[in-house]
Amino acid sequence: MKNRIREIRKRHDLTAAQLARLLDVPGQRLRRWDRHEVNPPRDVCRIIAERFGYSTEFVAGEDDNDNIQSATVPTQTIPLYGRAAAGNGAVIISEPIDYVSRPNSLQNVDDCYAVMVVGNSMEPRFFEGEIVTVHPYKPVRLNDYCVVQYQKNGEQLALIKRFVTKNGGTVTLKQHNPDKEIEIAAESVIAIHFILSIQTI
Repeated sequence: MKNRIREIRKRHDLTAAQLARLLDVPGQRLRRWDRHEVNPPRDVCRIIAERFGYSTEFVAGEDDNDNIQSATVPTQTIPLYGRAAAGNGAVIISEPIDYVSRPNSLQNVDDCYAVMVVGNSMEPRFFEGEIVTVHPYKPVRLNDYCVVQYQKNGEQLALIKRFVTKNGGTVTLKQHNPDKEIEIAAESVIAIHFILSIQTI
């Protein structure tokens, strides 16, 4: 029985390194699963299934049926935001700079969008120029990577960060480079959206 991690990764245009970052696992471990040297744990198969719209059994290689939306070819596009704002890697999201293919796992999800990574504050998780796609209705929990939309000086901006907490009047986020926490006034926050996947132009 062979898992389908490589098949799913290629179908979604991801490198092994990108998928490892999405799953928050070491690259060497992901490559062993990818080469079928060992099978991934059940909970990893479940996470991949939830992210990309498969059954856990299909990811694990236990089910030959692939009768779900991820088997289809994307036929729609979603807006891409990526015009840099002054400051801390924020992106202006009032108007898209382009449109990109809608990921298979978001074919039936309204209001999804993509954001281009600006700056290096989230390396080594996300690199400048990569595109993250957002599921606007998936709940964001502690340590999830997210896009935070907020208002500043009359502009609607977005940041790609890691969610820490929303406590009273403050939303606390975390970045990697340099490693520090960032606070945003809750009253200025418009939305906090879950990052589902990475795309490469």
